[in-house]
Amino acid sequence: MTPAQLRLLHVIASVGPVHGGPSVMVHEMAAGLVAAGHRAEVATTDDNGEGRLDVPLGEALERDGVVYRHFARQWRTGTASLPLASWLRGAAGSFDLLHVHGLFSHPTSAAARAAQRARVPYVIRPLGALQPWGMARGRRHLKRFLLRFVDGPLLAAAAAVHYTSDEERDQAAAAGVTGRAVVLPLGIHLPPPAHASGRAWLKVRHPDWTDRVVVLFLSRLHPKKGLDLLLPAFADVRARHPRAALLLAGDGEPDYLRALAGRAVELGVAPHVRFAGYLGGADKQGAFAAADLFVLPSRAENFGVAAVEALGAGCPALVSTAVPLAAAVLEARAGWAALPERVQLTAALDRALATPAAERRAMGERGRALALARWSRDRMVTDLVGLYQRLATPGGRT
Repeated sequence: MTPAQLRLLHVIASVGPVHGGPSVMVHEMAAGLVAAGHRAEVATTDDNGEGRLDVPLGEALERDGVVYRHFARQWRTGTASLPLASWLRGAAGSFDLLHVHGLFSHPTSAAARAAQRARVPYVIRPLGALQPWGMARGRRHLKRFLLRFVDGPLLAAAAAVHYTSDEERDQAAAAGVTGRAVVLPLGIHLPPPAHASGRAWLKVRHPDWTDRVVVLFLSRLHPKKGLDLLLPAFADVRARHPRAALLLAGDGEPDYLRALAGRAVELGVAPHVRFAGYLGGADKQGAFAAADLFVLPSRAENFGVAAVEALGAGCPALVSTAVPLAAAVLEARAGWAALPERVQLTAALDRALATPAAERRAMGERGRALALARWSRDRMVTDLVGLYQRLATPGGRT
């Protein structure tokens, strides 16, 4: 089998923008594989959190050479989709390998079982679902049950379990997960920095902020992202840095967004905090170009795609130590790191804002060099193709 002959199917419960990094990365993987001469398809549902994607169901849609098929979600719990499961049963055998993203969802179990029946190797990427923070929250008893009787056996039978950091692999082992562990970092397409336009994006979107020091959070708005720490930390440093402004970009559950807005009011910083909603494409790059600092104070991350995007755009980053790439950011002098707690985050944010603008720009340049060297899409695709070829060829499953 030559590399051009690889036929690959990625399966994920949702590619909706509300789910942030996982949705971005599935496309990055598939588009990168197509660019490298392979056939890559994505099978998913029409889920987008509380809403649904406005897409034709069951039809082949093409984006950047990747064929997407969306199927109706019957139940939000587990993102169950019987039409997707039915399609997988018939289609799995036409692929050389299935790469399945996520745990504790109906699409994951349906894809793994379809691959088993078709005797096609499958890889599971847990998406950080086995981290202690996630396992202890949200249907935790059901997760333990599923891990023992459903997802655990599927992981053990997988041709490989794809972890994106050593930390994620070690956390899975601590949770009792067995399987053929493979650590392959993620990578994204990194366009040239948009800094030539400087504050052009702000002049259009937030014209009254062009003289502010903009702190940007751009990721999924979710409790694990540490926003309940970021808001009070931002309030704590406002007196020393009165020009600081906080821009929260991303999608999330409406109730959670209302709670965040209410918290900003309680802390007295609402006039200096804005919710930009989901930003993609040119808007995302414009926000990175306009920002003086990117911050990702997560309580748990299996990788940190948003931080890589920020670094790749030349924006210095403040990340929590729960973000696996924190050590690399510090080593490259591309930003700051802090424990995911209020006092530590406040101190780090204070140091970052006190850093002269010229030095922050130099840190951003070092960050882009770091991202290009370690987390480019080309490097990720090379690693993935190597893995797929080992698993999809005779003897590769042993």
